[in-house]
Amino acid sequence: MPQVHLTTNLQLKYEETKQALELMGAQVFECRPNSIELSAKAGSLELTKQVLVDAGALEESSNPPACLLPFGLRAAAGEAWYPVFEGAVVVVHQPESIKLALQGTYRPPVGFAGQLADLAALHILAEQSLRNLLTCVAGHLIRAVSSGRDLIGHPYS
Repeated sequence: MPQVHLTTNLQLKYEETKQALELMGAQVFECRPNSIELSAKAGSLELTKQVLVDAGALEESSNPPACLLPFGLRAAAGEAWYPVFEGAVVVVHQPESIKLALQGTYRPPVGFAGQLADLAALHILAEQSLRNLLTCVAGHLIRAVSSGRDLIGHPYS
């Protein structure tokens, strides 16, 4: 299965970011079924799809201080024709910032033919949609930490 590991650095404090990520996971968990719209563009090809999000409980490690929010993504409709993603949003403490990562694996759809299509081109759309998701999560965490209060509403808006 194809691996995904996308990262960005944010000028945020670790403890506040960890609390915001935990709240985001709780919001996703409470809003079942929770769906978001993912989009990707590669050249002239643009794809937008409604996906269901399943989030787990926040997990922590101590050396270095880090936390991760496991989650999965699957198509809200036509699941057999779209990839399934299993992974986590990871926050790692750094001296003056945090590293935010989205990592995991996805399973291309429709068996061997889907794997070939993924190798040829579809992996570009899958990675782009996950990169867009990481950007949305980063924006949410920045707004939550900067405001100093809980954000009400959809965690990916």
